[in-house]
Amino acid sequence: MSFETDRPAWRSAASVFVLYLLVGYGSTLLAHGQTQSVPVWLGAAVLFAFFIRNHGQAWLFAAGWLASAIWGGLAHDLGPLAAIVFGLIETACAWLGAKTFSYRLKSGLLSLSTTSRLMGGAVLTAVLGAALAAQFWVSLNSSTSWWLEWRTWASSTLLGILLLLPVVLAYQGFQPRRSGGMTRKQFLAGLIAFAIFIALALSVFSAGVQNWGTSAATLAYLPMPFLLAASMLWGPRGGSLAMLVGGLLIVARSATGVGPFAVQDAFAGEAVIEAQAFVAIWAILLLFGRGLENERRSALQTTHEWRLRYERTLQASGVISAEFDPLSGAATWSPGADQILGGHLAQLQNIDDWLRHVDAANQPLAKAAWECARNGHPVARYSYDVQLGGSNYAAEVSLAPVLGPDGAVEQIAALVRVLKPQPAQA
Repeated sequence: MSFETDRPAWRSAASVFVLYLLVGYGSTLLAHGQTQSVPVWLGAAVLFAFFIRNHGQAWLFAAGWLASAIWGGLAHDLGPLAAIVFGLIETACAWLGAKTFSYRLKSGLLSLSTTSRLMGGAVLTAVLGAALAAQFWVSLNSSTSWWLEWRTWASSTLLGILLLLPVVLAYQGFQPRRSGGMTRKQFLAGLIAFAIFIALALSVFSAGVQNWGTSAATLAYLPMPFLLAASMLWGPRGGSLAMLVGGLLIVARSATGVGPFAVQDAFAGEAVIEAQAFVAIWAILLLFGRGLENERRSALQTTHEWRLRYERTLQASGVISAEFDPLSGAATWSPGADQILGGHLAQLQNIDDWLRHVDAANQPLAKAAWECARNGHPVARYSYDVQLGGSNYAAEVSLAPVLGPDGAVEQIAALVRVLKPQPAQA
């Protein structure tokens, strides 16, 4: 393998090594718990995000393993062998989860199906890693609570992936541009919503709210609609960053022993786990909402593209389409029909207008075809002349009834091929 081919893998390996250690340090600065695992762990999310890129896997795995082993020695005071085992647990579980979420995305847009696969990969990484890590900590210290370590590792890893991965996907292939982003009003509206969220979150997740007693937990929902609104207004990129900052703020404040979840703990670390679950639910809601919105936009774009192809095909072949209401006879013509009919479309607003312009000899045939279509029978192509603006248009017409769920005719579709007009005979 040539050096030119290896170079992207080298860069990715160096990036995952540096970023893992940086976010690990940042995670410990945010909050500290009563377990070996920190309340919000973004290191596994970094590994997960790099592994789904599907290239340079060997280099990425080696860099992630080395970084997590170094972290195990620095943050947990592990010996060389224990640090190697710790790094293997972290890296292997993130790799397995990323393989479950193996994907191909354009512009980092998540659909409902890819969001579901993301959830599956994140859960596998969190649950499997938590089981192995809890057993690992117990083997090092028999007094360690297996369930407490499992809960903390699983919830912190899952939350880290849910918060960080959407940011990575949203900024995939990002390049600054002078135009094409959100409007100023949209940005300001999102900024106002996010500022309200910050103010409410700092007020609700504070020591004073605990005076409300057990009812304080209901106040946790107060700032979240504003975070959701800011995330939706700012789109995938700004919204994912808003969700990341908001989620970290809530969990970090709860880990310090303040806020509505810290009123009364049934077991050690309950407040942090409740905060993690609370933020995770909102992150999942936003992910699926974003997936639904992306699918809607994709469907609209596909519909628009096919409509353009359909319109170009009709215009190139001299064919126009129309939809007639079977009761009123009101007509809806396809775009470009006015050009083909020589600018006389305003004279053809319903079926009666059309029939009046049919040459006298063929009017009985045209009226009989219309009545046949109204009764639910398709009409094969037939031809006659239509007189518009002193010119005769040779028209080939096909009519087809469109039936509703009850079998009744809802509308009548028509395809009309118009030939070049000829001067009308005196």
